[in-house]
Formats: sequence, C-alpha cells, structure tokens
Amino acid sequence: AFIGAAQVAGVNAAVREINAAGGVLGAPVEVVNRDSGDATTDTLETSFAALVERGVDVIIGPSSSVLSERLLPKAIEAGIPLISPAATYPGVGADADGFFARTIPAYPLQGAALGALLPEKGAETVALVVGADDVSSSITETLAATLAEHDAELAVTAVVRNASGVSSAVAEVTEAKPDAVVLATPDNGDVTKQLITALTQAGYGGAKLWLTSQNLADYSQALPAGTLNGANGILEGIRPDEAFIAKLKVEDPGLGSTRYAAEAYDATIIAALAASLAGDDGGPSIASR
Repeated sequence: AFIGAAQVAGVNAAVREINAAGGVLGAPVEVVNRDSGDATTDTLETSFAALVERGVDVIIGPSSSVLSERLLPKAIEAGIPLISPAATYPGVGADADGFFARTIPAYPLQGAALGALLPEKGAETVALVVGADDVSSSITETLAATLAEHDAELAVTAVVRNASGVSSAVAEVTEAKPDAVVLATPDNGDVTKQLITALTQAGYGGAKLWLTSQNLADYSQALPAGTLNGANGILEGIRPDEAFIAKLKVEDPGLGSTRYAAEAYDATIIAALAASLAGDDGGPSIASR
C-alpha cells in the first residue's frame, strides 16, 4: 500500500500525455484500478477476475514479485500481459513469452552496481553476508564478477540461515579483513538487526557497511541511536527530477514518496508503444512487441 499512490500517479501521468497526443490507435486509454492485496489473501485473484471482466488489455503490476509469479499463469491464460514497476526477484517471467516485463532492475544487478562502485571508493577486498534464500544469494555471482573486472576481490561470502549463525558469519568477515561489507539479507528482521549490531561492534559499521534494497528500512526504533551513522545502502529505481515530480503532483497533489512512479509511467508508455507498433491493442499483440 505504501508504494501504491506513486505508481497510480505515474500511470495517470502517462495516460494523460498519451490521450493528449491522440490516444492509442485513435482511441483514448482508460485506466481501471484494482487492489492486488498481499500474499496472505485472495484479493489478487478477485481483482484479476474483475479486470478480465472489464476487458483490460494490459496490467501495470503487480508490485510484488511473489504476487507477479502467482498471477502470471492466469494472465497468460487470459492473454493479458503484466508489466511490473517493482517486482525485482530474479527469474520472474523468464518463460512468459512476452507476457511479463518489468521496468525495474532485477535484484542481482545490485551486485553489478556495487562491484563497480566499491572499488571507486577504495575497497579492494569485499565481504558479502547473505541469507540462505535464493533471492539474496543471487547477488553473489554478479558482485564477484564485477569486482574482478575492477581489480577488486570478493574475499568471503558468509551465509546466515538463522540467528545462531550470526556470530560465525561475523567471524568469517573479520578473518578476511575486508575494506567493505555488503549485507544482503532477505529482510529487516531480527537476524539482520543482530548482524548490523555485530558487524558494527567488530569495526565494520559506518562507511564500511552497505545494505541492499532487501534490508533497507527505518531502524530508528529497532537499533540504538547512531548505530547506522555513515552506513550506505543501494536501492533500485530512478530518483525523479523536479519536472517529473511536478507531473505527478498534477495527478496527486498530496503525493509523498515517488518511489516506483517513474517505473509505472515507463510501463504505461511501453504498453502504448507496443500496441501502436502492433497496430492492435489486444493483450497478445502488446506481449508480442
């Protein structure tokens, strides 16, 4: 819900421009909004059924990777492509034959970004701490390869399955004596908070510590004041300029966060361009382009 308003504003801003330019294939674009809910409910399926009944040609969303994977088989069956502004899990829609696209980088690309950035900041050796899940560990290969391209090294990768593995992971890190530590755990829960605390106490806090988008969060009530002073984070997506924010404010004057708004705007424009290229606004035609 907290990222929904920006995406709605992004879609509406794109549709306003598309329709001002004559619409798609001579007809105005209509937006139909529905709630995706979360993974604990069947709101997604109920909303999708309503969209199918309305005859939509393309769906911008879902924002969640889990929900995107869940909806994709039904979307393919119905012939309606999904374009997600925010689903970052690797492999989502790999075999979707054009019925899934995204305008946000997949999570492993954070490894490529960090692999180029950390050597620029003087880090010749890097330690990585990941969870045991497939998503957080998917950063490993890209980070190692890109560090090597920049004459740096991934010195150690410590895998933490639960709280009992925190101390051994930190010991692996300290033994490697890295210049920087990338903490790529899958969430901002207790294990991540314990790791942040232990790494900081071991001398790997502040500017030496890098969080990824999976565990970036407001820790102000969860950790002692000052724990994260000087720490860094990496977050997917575009930081929109003032001109684009002004477009969003036309759609939603009270809009706060603009995260994923640009990606939702791009998704809408891409759908319109695909229909125009295909000469048909049906879902399979959009997917094919």
